[in-house]
Amino acid sequence: MRIANKRLMYAMLKRGAFGNTVRHWESFAAMVADPYRGDVGVRLHAVGEAWRLYRVPKPTMIREVTMRGWQDRKGLEFYESPPDDFRTIQGELTRAPWGLYFRYTFAPGPMRNALEAEERHAQGVEAHTILRRYVDPAGRDWLGELLDTHDGSVVEFTTFRVPVGHLRQPTLIWEVRHY
Repeated sequence: MRIANKRLMYAMLKRGAFGNTVRHWESFAAMVADPYRGDVGVRLHAVGEAWRLYRVPKPTMIREVTMRGWQDRKGLEFYESPPDDFRTIQGELTRAPWGLYFRYTFAPGPMRNALEAEERHAQGVEAHTILRRYVDPAGRDWLGELLDTHDGSVVEFTTFRVPVGHLRQPTLIWEVRHY
C-alpha cells in the first residue's frame, strides 16, 4: 500500500496501523483535558510556518500555546514525549534496490536534532547486524512487516531501553512514508 501524504500517514499511525506509537491529541483542548501528566511535544503543520517544541512539561506547553493565543489554531498536533534518557538507536529504514538501507544515530534527543548531531549510514548485512544488536525482536518484526506492506517506504523509528508507547514496547514507530 502506498501512503500518498502526511495526513493519511498520521491517520493510519494514530489508529495503530503501524504498531507501537505514542499518544496523539488532535487539539489543544484534547491535550489539556487528558489526565496524562508527562512531557509533551507539539508540531505546527502549516505551509511556510514550521514550529516545534520537543519534550516540554505539559503545564509549560499549555502556557506556551496560550501565550501565543493558539488554543484554537489549526495544524497544531500534540503528542506524548517518550523518555529521551532511555533512547538507544533511532533512524530511517528502507529497502533500496541494493538491499536494506539504514540512516541512523545513537545521539540523544528527538530524531531531527539527533541526526543533525550525529548521522550514520549502513546498508545490507551491516544494517541487519546493527538492527539485531540494538532493536528488540518485536520491533524488528514490525519494521519488516511495515517494509513488506508498504513497499518502497521509509520507516522512522526509535528504540528505547524501557517499554514506551501505547503497546508498552521498546520500539516506537514515528512515520511510514512514501512522500
